[in-house]
Amino acid sequence: MDWILIEEGRELDRAIDLAQKGVNLCKQNPKISDQIRGTIIDTLGWGYIRKAEVETNPQEKQALLEKAQKKLEEAGFLVRTNPSIGYHLCVIYERTEQYAKALSLGKKLIAHAQRVGKFKEIELVNQLVERVTPKVNQ
Repeated sequence: MDWILIEEGRELDRAIDLAQKGVNLCKQNPKISDQIRGTIIDTLGWGYIRKAEVETNPQEKQALLEKAQKKLEEAGFLVRTNPSIGYHLCVIYERTEQYAKALSLGKKLIAHAQRVGKFKEIELVNQLVERVTPKVNQ
């Protein structure tokens, strides 16, 4: 339910709360795989990004982006093979002006898609790489 709310940009506070509860439950259960744990943490990080998109207070927006990066990097560490998590990391790197990181990871995701097949966010990754390439090459 939290993922649906986050994707639709609805009830983001509630969605983030639900995702945080999921993360907390994962911490309490060592039998949960890193794949599942990472996916749940990714949902929380993506929720912070979506909330930052609508936040008008600059300090709050920055705090949300910092939380998002922390969670998405944790998710990426746990699940290195999930291209959706990789895309979310590219987004946070772009939003926080870490363009070289966004470009490097974006290129890796494109190469991954060429090797094993496309994933749902591949066109978004291509667009992101096009946006950040000039910023890295300045």
